[in-house]
Amino acid sequence: MKQSYFILPCIALVVSTVLYLVFINSFDNFGPHGTRFNNILEKYNDLPAGSILFIGDSQIQEGIDCTLIEKESIETCFNFGLAGLVPMQMALQKDLVIATKPKFVVIGVSAAFFDESINKNEDLFLLLNDHGVAADSFLQERLTDQEKKLLSMNYFEKALYKRKFILPLYVGIFDSLISPSEQHPNVVTNFKNPRFFIHQQQREELTAKLQDPAVRHIFEIEKSARRQRDAFHYFVRELKQAGIEVVVLNMPYHPLVLEQLSPASQQAFNNYLLELSQALNFELIDLQHQFSAADFNDLTHLNAAGSEKLSFSFVKGDDRVIQ
Repeated sequence: MKQSYFILPCIALVVSTVLYLVFINSFDNFGPHGTRFNNILEKYNDLPAGSILFIGDSQIQEGIDCTLIEKESIETCFNFGLAGLVPMQMALQKDLVIATKPKFVVIGVSAAFFDESINKNEDLFLLLNDHGVAADSFLQERLTDQEKKLLSMNYFEKALYKRKFILPLYVGIFDSLISPSEQHPNVVTNFKNPRFFIHQQQREELTAKLQDPAVRHIFEIEKSARRQRDAFHYFVRELKQAGIEVVVLNMPYHPLVLEQLSPASQQAFNNYLLELSQALNFELIDLQHQFSAADFNDLTHLNAAGSEKLSFSFVKGDDRVIQ
């Protein structure tokens, strides 16, 4: 009888551990952006060769409509934009991109893309680990200790780490049941025209945001992370060396940003991209002054009309890159 007091808890522990590992092994809900990234990494396996691939952060995610591009051309394209992505996480995907043999890769960038104060989603490193992605010596030297840890976790370490996603999932489900709210379109499996940031912010709200030094900081390339700029250079260079054509878009901001950001800071970013395009021989398209306030939902994200305008420019007009 006394032995049962010891054996039963042990059995319960083993059973619960096994059940948890079985559950977490098939668990794939990491929030909308983490789940989208997980699905992007899986999508690489069945991309048709010769596709046009759009990569970047939320500015690409919100700004590119591949359904329109495909309607106006004979090309197949995919929108792999992801909110919160930074160049380091993009660079780690370079072998996956090269293996798909794309016709060309279009990368959307802005000074905000290189900022680490808002674009910070370390969970993406764990998901890269899940898909067997590892850093070579160049990127390894530029990773933080936490990023290295996430990229090298073993099965059991990852199983423990993923506990952080379980409670928010069920809390979100419960909240949606008792207080239905505006639903975002499903971006997690949409690789054509994903849209998440659909709230139209008013001019007064945007003006107030730009008064915050922390917000203004993200638009100043001189305050960005050097390691992120190194990673971007590395990614483009590796694609070019693999024979893949690259087009880089200097993504647009709401006109309020251009009005309030110092001309010197804007010029510094333009010079950075121009010098890089000359060094690595890629096509650079400047979109900074082609959109009005009516084309934006907020300071950085185009609305549906702006997205249509940008996407249409790829197949017709002065910025046409798709023949």
